Amino acid sequence: MVDTGFTGFLTVTPSLALEPRLPFEGTARATLADDGETTFPYYGVAVLWDGQTRYVEADAADTTPLVGMRLLEGHSLYVEVGDGRRVVIRAHDYRLNKTSKMVLSTVKLGPPNWTNQEPLS
Repeated sequence: MVDTGFTGFLTVTPSLALEPRLPFEGTARATLADDGETTFPYYGVAVLWDGQTRYVEADAADTTPLVGMRLLEGHSLYVEVGDGRRVVIRAHDYRLNKTSKMVLSTVKLGPPNWTNQEPLS
């Protein structure tokens, strides 16, 4: 799920963060939409994003996994509203004034050294 109000890269459930033994990076504090505050651990992850491996931080939270605005930086977001509709993300190559299109269906992630193993879906 994409959350345009989430300024981080990615959230994952605590069990998903612990399953592949993602490296613990630290603890952070956030202000929630209801103005409440929470603290949460975050982990280093390798994400297969638009055909490239990116190393980002994933916040562990008891919520649906979210794609945040830092991961979407340099992209356009198009949402077809309704059940079963598409979310289209276009990556911009500003040097060539081009875009590439990616339909968001699965973000693969794993620990930063995941190249020797199958990433999680």
